[in-house]
Amino acid sequence: MDSTSLSFDLSFGNLRDPDDLRTLAALGFRTLVDVRDGSSPDECENLGLKRVALPITGDCPSNKTLMSFTAVMADPDARPIFVRGEGHVPGVLAVVWDAIYRALSVGDAEALARGLGIGALPQEARDFIRARSPVYRRSFPAHDVPRPAGPEVPLA
Repeated sequence: MDSTSLSFDLSFGNLRDPDDLRTLAALGFRTLVDVRDGSSPDECENLGLKRVALPITGDCPSNKTLMSFTAVMADPDARPIFVRGEGHVPGVLAVVWDAIYRALSVGDAEALARGLGIGALPQEARDFIRARSPVYRRSFPAHDVPRPAGPEVPLA
């Protein structure tokens, strides 16, 4: 198994041996996100792994695929997650999630991708990060909560 752990709940790589699925289950992974047409859902379920199919053709995940992947990652019951595929696509998905989760800029996400040997992020991934990473928000949710009504208290 070729794998890279990005965090305690997200790893990615390629499964080359039929026993690799058993290894993932033994390591405690709950979900296999398959970006290629691979193992059958029954094979995963027999090992206690949920399989999410997000087949990607080419080297670049679409906006729809990125949305689907972030929805899977947002479910704490799905983690830890292993993203299975060939080439750089599994790593691109992982870096995009990490950028949103840790509020990274596109530049920081690109540096992470280069450090992982992924290379430059596709334009769709950069645009997705810009649109969703908290680092690009003008205000954070905690600041958007209305204050309770009451008398103004002057600062001393």
